[in-house]
Amino acid sequence: MKFNEKLLKLRKEKGYSQEELAQMLGVSRQAISKWEVSDSYPEIENVLEISKLFQVSTDYLLNDQQEEMNVLKEESEKKHYGFLLGVIISVIGLIFSAMGWYENQTFREISIGIIIQLGGVVTYELLKGNRSKDFVFYSIFVLLVFPYVSMMLGMYILNFYPSPYEFFMPFIVNGVIYIFLCGVGIVLAKIITRKDK
Repeated sequence: MKFNEKLLKLRKEKGYSQEELAQMLGVSRQAISKWEVSDSYPEIENVLEISKLFQVSTDYLLNDQQEEMNVLKEESEKKHYGFLLGVIISVIGLIFSAMGWYENQTFREISIGIIIQLGGVVTYELLKGNRSKDFVFYSIFVLLVFPYVSMMLGMYILNFYPSPYEFFMPFIVNGVIYIFLCGVGIVLAKIITRKDK
């Protein structure tokens, strides 16, 4: 926001007319009008008086970039918190899935954790600010959501494998499924986040 826009905004917030402001500053109404349309700028003494009158810093009045920097800083903080909160909620969902898997090894038991992880995605989407970290977030999400899904698929596939099988066979099957699902998920995340830009 430029000086003229700030002056106009401050004057309207206080409810002063150009004439009233001119009288307070000891200048003509035409001077105020010119300042508000950027036809001219006040002298430093007038800037100091404006600063005192509206109780703002001279830096605020004269620095066009300060307000933009504050907005960018707020967006950056929002984006950072959205990213962290989304990942933390996804990790909590993974822990719930782990507890469910430990109890019964059924999809119903891990579904609560997956629902919590989807809540992490919703949280990220609501707080992210902009799309710059979408690919990173969704890649992490894919890595966190598929461990127990791949174990469920692995158990299903091993039902078709002749018994008895070696003790390491479930690890190999689950690992291959996990790597495949993560690969597909990350490729899809890349395609989707590139399309949204």
